[in-house]
Amino acid sequence: NCPGVEGEEVVGMLQKAIDSKNLHVKVVAILNDTTGTLVAGSYVDPNCTVGLIMGSGHNGCYFESSENIVRWSGGKHWVIVDPEFGAFGDPGRGGVLDFLRSEFDNLVDEASLLPGKYTFEKYIGGNFLGEITRYALEKLQTAGLLSL
Repeated sequence: NCPGVEGEEVVGMLQKAIDSKNLHVKVVAILNDTTGTLVAGSYVDPNCTVGLIMGSGHNGCYFESSENIVRWSGGKHWVIVDPEFGAFGDPGRGGVLDFLRSEFDNLVDEASLLPGKYTFEKYIGGNFLGEITRYALEKLQTAGLLSL
């Protein structure tokens, strides 16, 4: 979380901070790990059209023609669509993954940086699986069903 950044034009904010340090750097884009993976992959292999992160978190992105994007107002271009599918199933957005949610998932979600968000990522992302396992093992041991 970066207070004061959401909804702002972050390239300009970063450029201003760099300029204040008298560094000779021009910011032309800011990418997350998923879009960076796609850009790097398509540089190495022009047939690469999908970027996928399956590690500490979970996300994917793909190239799409802007003519297929409902809210696009510019000319026709190939653009990167990053749906942040780690957020699929979030409560309030259908909660379609609620049937999978366990008491351990609830504990992990409540203790996370963004409670109620990135539901799918919290089910399968490496940042969360260890803690889910720890809660489950703790419950088994407390119930006398596991001896460590």
